[in-house]
Amino acid sequence: MSLPQASARATREIDWSPRNSELVLLVFLPLYLGLIWNTHLPLSIPLLKAFAFKGAQLVGGVYLLAVPLVISKALWWRFSRTGVTRLDREVWRAAANPFCSTSFLFLSMKRAVVVLGSIYLFLHLKHLILWFHTANYDQFFWDLDRWLHFGVQPNIALLEFLSGYPAAQVMLDWLYMKYFDFMLLVAVLFMLEPRSRKLSDAFFTAYSLFWLVGGLSYFAYPADGPCYAMLAQYSVGMDTAERAHLFRFPLQTDLPEKYLTAYQEAKIPTAKYFQQRLWKDRQVFLAGKGYPGAFYGVAAMPSLHVAAVTMMSVFLFAVSGLLGLLGTAFLVVTLVGSVVLQWHYAIDGYAGVIFGLATAFLALRTPRLLGRCGDDDLSQFRTPIRD
Repeated sequence: MSLPQASARATREIDWSPRNSELVLLVFLPLYLGLIWNTHLPLSIPLLKAFAFKGAQLVGGVYLLAVPLVISKALWWRFSRTGVTRLDREVWRAAANPFCSTSFLFLSMKRAVVVLGSIYLFLHLKHLILWFHTANYDQFFWDLDRWLHFGVQPNIALLEFLSGYPAAQVMLDWLYMKYFDFMLLVAVLFMLEPRSRKLSDAFFTAYSLFWLVGGLSYFAYPADGPCYAMLAQYSVGMDTAERAHLFRFPLQTDLPEKYLTAYQEAKIPTAKYFQQRLWKDRQVFLAGKGYPGAFYGVAAMPSLHVAAVTMMSVFLFAVSGLLGLLGTAFLVVTLVGSVVLQWHYAIDGYAGVIFGLATAFLALRTPRLLGRCGDDDLSQFRTPIRD
């Protein structure tokens, strides 16, 4: 039996050519910057600093999780009749491949930039929708939802159904916000390259695509979601000045009393808090009185929460059936939660599922455009010992 070894040159060699995910970011960067600079919204320095710190955490998390992987790999070789009789320096060096290489560190840093850079640009763009497209399609999506569901309005039906289950409301409220942790955790997983570098490259390509293309898709049919378009007097405030906006919300005043009561009594404190903060930040920005803080923009169609979890579930299935099922379960929770919490119409989620599947399919089918092609690493979760 022989252990895989990276040559000293391979350990130090860095592949400088951009990968597909980086090309996506580079292509959309000037477009996004042009749109942003066409308004009085500057690039947020506080957000940039926060994301730089988060990027360091991502890379650090990769190496932190690599430690148990290296240990488990070495122990597997030692006790699984692979011919390794003792854990000497050669075994540990082989187990640590490629995490100890300069090229892996550089690639991890670039992937962190793609992950956070895509979100950074996306967050700025959400505030600009009303600058370039002042139409509103909330009423259209509200009516379309009812038509698609044979006369049943999902936002009303689901919230009323769960009105007697406060524990379920609290759980949905909590899990919906855990989406951000889920997203970063999955990103770290694919930075560790659980199957192959080719699969991880495709994941980060899909990741950058759905944020950057998804951000632009908001301009097609802008909508703010039922929490504002239908429930503004409760999500924002009863005072007319609090609801001052380009559109006269709520759009409907003949909504079922049970629905209105169910929202007011719903145990969804996190959703209600962010719904109010997002609205206030938007008002300040539109009035030219200040710039957004940590809360960026309102946009509902399509649901990129749902799109992200859909795309990630596809890639999790490529790693493990169990991980794929867990991702799908979280997708169902996210889709239902987006409607119950009144962030989205059901059609927003359906569009998100289609968009997430499309980005995953496109990324998986697109070969590397620049640099070396092919599967240029060993799987980290499978034993790379060969006869």
